[in-house]
Amino acid sequence: QLSKNDNNNFNIYTEYKEPIGNKNYIGISYTRRNYSSDLLKSFYDIDTISNIRVLNNDLTANSFNDVIYNRYGLNYTKDNDNYNLNANVTYQHSTLKWNNGTTAQLAIDQPYHYILPSLNFNWTAKNLRFRYNTSVDEPSANQLQPIVNNSDPLNLYQGNPELKPEYS
Repeated sequence: QLSKNDNNNFNIYTEYKEPIGNKNYIGISYTRRNYSSDLLKSFYDIDTISNIRVLNNDLTANSFNDVIYNRYGLNYTKDNDNYNLNANVTYQHSTLKWNNGTTAQLAIDQPYHYILPSLNFNWTAKNLRFRYNTSVDEPSANQLQPIVNNSDPLNLYQGNPELKPEYS
């Protein structure tokens, strides 16, 4: 078997904060991320008579996965001698594009919309921290590929093109 996995990641983040008095700040933020992953797996059987490799199309997997997202955030920060508070609400619009280049030409081009709140509170006087964060994790090319992966015969794996992004 021959396997190749290429990943490319591009990320831009910018933020602007404006003081609104008495160590209070309000801000906006923007993030753009592009992530692409190409998974190329070629499985071969050996013809025992001629000792030649023969491509096994049932196990060969080529897939191409692109995730693009834009995040727009609204931030509030309070800095104090005793505590720091940071509250954020972020809207994320992401697009998952995936295609399987080897079997039935499966393809996904799906937009998703999320609200991602977060809250960080640091009480410096008592050394106490509270954090609440939300995030989204899109499925990888390997997780979407519906072909059985028998790289490890004791742990067979088959992806699911119906997977949705994980929200946590």
